Amino acid sequence: MIYLLSDEGRQAMRKIASRHVLYAFNFGGTLARISRDRDGVKLSCSTHEWVRELATRVPCAIVSGRALGDLGPRVNGAVPYLIGNHGVESPLTPAPALSVAEQVCIEWMRQVDTGLTPLLNTAGIEVEDKRYTLTFHHCRTSESAEIHETLVLLLNRLIPVPELICGKSSVNALPLGVGEKGRRHLLS
Repeated sequence: MIYLLSDEGRQAMRKIASRHVLYAFNFGGTLARISRDRDGVKLSCSTHEWVRELATRVPCAIVSGRALGDLGPRVNGAVPYLIGNHGVESPLTPAPALSVAEQVCIEWMRQVDTGLTPLLNTAGIEVEDKRYTLTFHHCRTSESAEIHETLVLLLNRLIPVPELICGKSSVNALPLGVGEKGRRHLLS
């Protein structure tokens, strides 16, 4: 892999910069460092200036597992297009799809609150309700691999069954067919 901001990466970007391409970058782990302090993550000044400058020349987007309301302030206007919640939230997402995703997450949280909370608390798992998706963080646990496996088994018991995206120290639950980073699903 070539680091994008290295001399070699910059040369490669110059070669393709004249083409009509949308440049889409992942936020966490690509443009911004992954941190245990989720609330403190944002673009560094140099990355912000670089991506802002690129966005003046070519169409640019930032894609994230974070909700759009959380992502926006972290990128501070660097690019015009933001896609959040693993692809569920975007300017092109139809309102009915968001409504379905929200209702599914409300039902999942009801199930978590009525049956899983004691297990999650004991395991040190934190639930982040992002309105259209849920993220189960287990980064503060010492047996992370075992917790991760158990968490996936528990989340597959939710009704409706979620699409799971496993992160470094998290498992993300998405309503099936609504959207994902890297894939586009349409509601029928």
